[in-house]
Amino acid sequence: MVEVGQPVELVAEAIQRTLSGQVVSIGLTVGRQSVLSDETAANTDARVVTVLVELDADASAIAARYTNLEVIARIDTRAMQ
Repeated sequence: MVEVGQPVELVAEAIQRTLSGQVVSIGLTVGRQSVLSDETAANTDARVVTVLVELDADASAIAARYTNLEVIARIDTRAMQ
C-alpha cells in the first residue's frame, strides 16, 4: 500500500539518471488510465490514483530544466509499514 512519506525513485531515460523523492500526497479518487501503450498485452483497464512526489533538492535542481519529462516511478511500499 502506498503511504505518505515512502521513498520514490523516478527513472528518466531522457536524462539517464534516477531522481529521488518521497510521497507527499495521495489522491482520493480512482480514475481511468489516460496514457495507453502500443503493446497488445498492455493492461488498458488499469485504474489510476494520483500520487504527488516531492523531489529531493538535488533531484529537483536537475528536473527543473525539463518540461513534460517522462519517468517511471518506483515507490518503496515496504518502507514505513
